[in-house]
Amino acid sequence: MSAEPTGFLNVRVEMVGLPCLGRGNPNHLHFMRRSKRILMVVALLGLGLPSTRAGLLFTNLISLVAANGSYPVAGLVQGLDGNFYGTAYQGGSGIPGSGTVFRISAGGVFSNLFSFNSSNGANPYAGLVQGTNGNFYGTTEQGGTNGGFGSIFEITPAGALTTLLSFNNTNGAYPEATLAPGADGNFYGTTSAGGTNGGFGTVFRISPAGDFASLVSFNNTNGASPYAALTQGKNGNFYGTTVAGGTNGGYGTAFEMTSTGSLTTLYSFDNTNGANPYAALVLGADRNWYGTASSGGASNNGTIFLISSAGAFTTLFAFNGADGAYPYGSLLQCADGSFYGTTEAGGTNNYGTVFKWSPGGGLLQLISFDYISNGSYPLAGLIQGADGDFYGTAHRGDAGVKGGVFRISAPVAPVFKSAAVSAGSMWLSWTSVAGQTYQLQGCSGFNPTNWYLLGTNYLATNGMASASDSVPLYPSQRFYRVVLLP
Repeated sequence: MSAEPTGFLNVRVEMVGLPCLGRGNPNHLHFMRRSKRILMVVALLGLGLPSTRAGLLFTNLISLVAANGSYPVAGLVQGLDGNFYGTAYQGGSGIPGSGTVFRISAGGVFSNLFSFNSSNGANPYAGLVQGTNGNFYGTTEQGGTNGGFGSIFEITPAGALTTLLSFNNTNGAYPEATLAPGADGNFYGTTSAGGTNGGFGTVFRISPAGDFASLVSFNNTNGASPYAALTQGKNGNFYGTTVAGGTNGGYGTAFEMTSTGSLTTLYSFDNTNGANPYAALVLGADRNWYGTASSGGASNNGTIFLISSAGAFTTLFAFNGADGAYPYGSLLQCADGSFYGTTEAGGTNNYGTVFKWSPGGGLLQLISFDYISNGSYPLAGLIQGADGDFYGTAHRGDAGVKGGVFRISAPVAPVFKSAAVSAGSMWLSWTSVAGQTYQLQGCSGFNPTNWYLLGTNYLATNGMASASDSVPLYPSQRFYRVVLLP
């Protein structure tokens, strides 16, 4: 590899946008032309990687320790200020380490905004949602002033917290789910226990000012223990899941509820097609509902399923352990039509995965957590930031690490910027990402069976890389490509 010479040729570059991550298509073509010889240069992203899919950059933004929060269960929300906000189930400066609310920038600048002290709530299992007033709303699984059954709170971006409600078991207990904003300006949520029908959980509504109404008390037959957030459909009704209950052995349900609390069971899981759905339902672009079951299926490692607008159920994918196991988090559909998610366990290292599932295209494992370098046991789903990258949380990490926050991004695809002949060599330069490794490869014909390596692997140190190749007089054309390596 050598420094780039002067005397570049004219270059014409064609690119197609990548619909989800917004970082360029991994299979675009770049044509370089000069008189009497046509050089077609192909820039490709590499494929196949046991721990991190080639072309993806995994960044551990922070490793949590007890002082700044421990063991995050929930995912993140991006605030109007561009920062990400989340909760940690334990840790913080409160007594006895009752959890935190934190803020982190896309660059990893971290702030512990609030530490719970039990009386104002403890152990936030759920994530946050931002209201129209700019404040965030959330729940704690335990704590509060009515026997420790949990609370609902409001917190400003600066960390000033107000407890809106302390559950008393009769109106619900132990909320696990993120609140869902309704079109009417209220928030809707679930509690995993409590209520007036045997303690099987509830659905409630609360205004930003704290006006509370209990809408549904589950009775086990129509579901039990809702852990998932609700999702409002285009018809104004809310859709959700319960981990247990139902009429097929107690493996959980999917339900629809009006804003006034009229509930209809859409489906009762039977273990064969999935069991114990912890995650929220996601309305797909095709107006069907998509979700994950944390267990059950052909290998008892969980499933991805679809429920049509008419209530017809289809198992789309069954995890087998090697490709992931126990999906607890919700799916995320991106502009490419694919769904992205996490599994709590399984994968190459058996510490959980990040995956992509495409209708008609099957499942692709993007990340396999390894406990040491990138954390382990992701319980929550992903969100896509305004920058197009994915952000999420890992529940645990290496010794002394009590979880973390990560970012997954696709680097800018390598694009050839120049080509020049000097002293019998063809000099080529391309855009690069520092820390990524590239190969320059060549061949003598289009669609070849074999590409050969030119030089050695190149570890980029900045945004531009270059290499050279000896140019024979014949054949009159040569093809090049740059491959981004694992």
